[in-house]
Amino acid sequence: MIFALGGVALAATTSSSDGRAAGLPAAFSQRLMAAMAGVDKAELYKSPDSGNLAWGESYVLDAYYWMYEGTGDTAWLDRIVRHADVILGNLSPGDELFPGWRTDRYSVALVDVRADPANPSKAHVKPDPARIFDIDTAHKVSGHDYELRVMAGGSLAITDTTTSQPVATVELPADGHITAIPGVTLVVGGTLEPGDRFVVKTQAPAPLEYTVHDGMILAPIARFCAAVARDASLRERYGAAAQRYLKLMETQLLPKWQPYWRELPDGAGVYIFQDVPAQRFPGASQPHNQYLALGRVYIAVYCATGDPRYRERAEKMARFFKRNLRLVGGHYEWNYWDYAGPWDEQARAMAHTEDTSHGHIDIAFAVDAYDAGIVFDREDMQRFARTITDAMWNGSDELPRVGGRVNSPEGPGIQALDWARLGRFSTKARQIMVRMIETSDNLNGSHSTAAAEVLAMARVDWNPRPNCALAARPRQ
Repeated sequence: MIFALGGVALAATTSSSDGRAAGLPAAFSQRLMAAMAGVDKAELYKSPDSGNLAWGESYVLDAYYWMYEGTGDTAWLDRIVRHADVILGNLSPGDELFPGWRTDRYSVALVDVRADPANPSKAHVKPDPARIFDIDTAHKVSGHDYELRVMAGGSLAITDTTTSQPVATVELPADGHITAIPGVTLVVGGTLEPGDRFVVKTQAPAPLEYTVHDGMILAPIARFCAAVARDASLRERYGAAAQRYLKLMETQLLPKWQPYWRELPDGAGVYIFQDVPAQRFPGASQPHNQYLALGRVYIAVYCATGDPRYRERAEKMARFFKRNLRLVGGHYEWNYWDYAGPWDEQARAMAHTEDTSHGHIDIAFAVDAYDAGIVFDREDMQRFARTITDAMWNGSDELPRVGGRVNSPEGPGIQALDWARLGRFSTKARQIMVRMIETSDNLNGSHSTAAAEVLAMARVDWNPRPNCALAARPRQ
């Protein structure tokens, strides 16, 4: 049976006696095509916000790529080019002369309070907190300056000095907490006296660039470039676009992160966050999913170019990640974030067990590295697959689900994402992932990526890709 959408045809596969190992029911293919129509209409690729591109559009691009792998139809590659041209056209100049995409969605807001030296009292007013991490609260902060003045009788007159508009006149609460300034909580220590004056300076969340966002956005584009590099028939049609994308990545988008790379002992390495106040963890090493997202780009660019520099960088990231895997029984478990050096003291609280959603990026990197012959071997892949079957699966064949973390079947972990790719290395993991996707309420958004991956894996009979170093075209 053939389903068509906008000139794109999809051949429905059929189920087999070993639990759908060789294909998928026709009804699944029909649902997948409907879902792909939905993601195409969203037009997330037109957004300049890196958060929208990374956590929305990147899954669309991934789905398009895997739909190509699953169908062999280059119309899906046409869609990648159409989207990528707009996405890359929306880059804007950055602070260090490199272009980028930005978002203020994850930045902290800042609050600083200064007492007038002429205050009659010794009381103080402090922000609680001075760095506002909560995203919703932070985005209530205006970035304005304010004045607090203690009036006769003890009331507080609060003025927005940026706009010269009064905010409120309030009585000091018994608990000493002042909440009249949007998004800000101030705490009074000591006894205020009439005439006391305090200046409150706030900084709204600043637009920042993120390694993980660049990685998520660029990985499917770089994968497209690698596919073109290894296929002469694709080079004739898409070679110019692929070379244009590669040039931008090689000369601007990858080099701009070099100042944030840290070499680690024993041939490992990791990226750190920019050391700027608006970052959540300034100067700290990045969680595994964040540096590995960019690692996927390095692998794909290596596959497209054969340049060993990109392989070397990916190898160092892979070594650091593998160093932090824990072998539990026959499967791997790991943390969201791990200590890399003395610069990481501020982020020790982030060393909790990895969650399923962020973990799919770790898995995507590991599978890509395995296919490129980088650090991970087939035994590693089987251990990752057993993370699904031995630790995350709820035990149900009819309505399988995975847990919210890599060490438990508990919690909301229905998203399959790149976990589906581990079906290549385990029949049971494949059955769980396929059935989980089939029984999902919808195949929209990121679910369509996993569904397309399942389709692609069925087409290639779950065999690993060839080593990309052997498939890469030599540099001209």
